[in-house]
Amino acid sequence: MQQNYSKAQFFGQLSDLIENWLFTSFNSLAEQNTALIRELCDILGLQKQFYSSSENPSSKLRSERVFELLRWSGADFYYCANGSFDYMFEEGIFPIADTEVFFQDFKTEPYDQVGSPEKFVPSLSVLDALFNVGPEATGELIRSGTKKWITWDEMVKKRSAQGE
Repeated sequence: MQQNYSKAQFFGQLSDLIENWLFTSFNSLAEQNTALIRELCDILGLQKQFYSSSENPSSKLRSERVFELLRWSGADFYYCANGSFDYMFEEGIFPIADTEVFFQDFKTEPYDQVGSPEKFVPSLSVLDALFNVGPEATGELIRSGTKKWITWDEMVKKRSAQGE
């Protein structure tokens, strides 16, 4: 990261935090990922409640597991990646009563990237945006990236129109 981002405008402001995270011992990769996600949420001003699926052990897989976790957490809404629709549809668990499902249609907005002045490289880590444009602008990029959340019914119509 030092080699690739040291010239980025916000690298100095954030590098110690990321370095401390990288060199902290964790019991598992999941614990390490959760720690980074919490740190990034703090940096971006996103205050969210976190649940760990390990608090509710299960042998269920994919859609059945998601269904279980939604019920366990008392969720009224489920926001997920656009690519989740196919397996959710095929497995027949969704849609479910009392929980609205929305699919993200994220479009990366270009921003200035150190080391890539000629062409924007999309879909890099959130760290790329943080180092290059800082927390405030990164938060705005995240918020503005999804212009619309697509409903279950809209995804079904889209799939039908594509002849699948």
